[in-house]
Amino acid sequence: MLICIVGIVLATGANYFYPHFTFTLATQIAIALCAVCLAPAFSAITLGIVGQSRYSRQVSLNESYKHAGTAFSVGLSFIFALYYGIGAIFIITALMGVCALVFLALLKSSQINHAVACGKEEGVEIPLRKALGDVRVLFLGVVMFCFYLSNAYMLPLLSQRTHTLGVDSSGAYAAATICWWYCGICV
Repeated sequence: MLICIVGIVLATGANYFYPHFTFTLATQIAIALCAVCLAPAFSAITLGIVGQSRYSRQVSLNESYKHAGTAFSVGLSFIFALYYGIGAIFIITALMGVCALVFLALLKSSQINHAVACGKEEGVEIPLRKALGDVRVLFLGVVMFCFYLSNAYMLPLLSQRTHTLGVDSSGAYAAATICWWYCGICV
């Protein structure tokens, strides 16, 4: 998890200093590969700390805090982009990554039941093939994939269009649309 967070911070910083198409494409791929590893890592840590019986409730709380943190960072990005330009968004992203590393360092390994975190409960190991073979898990995965594929790219496309029309070049409009979207899902 440490490598993934550091990778995202470094790729974001590198993208700011080298804003060329091929380099941006490479950094976005690196960010996506790092980000895809974070959700299972957070899930495993959560499972290892709270156990199977309290896992659902804790995941709900984790998701709420994750969305609150995203809304907070987007709000900061909006304010700072208005005054300092798009470079402020890169700095805020890096600072949020550093904060994540600090809070990750506060976790003690002794607080995590590593056997439960790895999918073993009471000596019984659930193989990945069996978990992925469950039709309900596959269906949920397809639904989540379609949801994020349809939603995740609408806001950046809208922001890019406003930039090409000359409406906004600071990134504040992008932050405002994300804030608006978060207000919509909270209602």
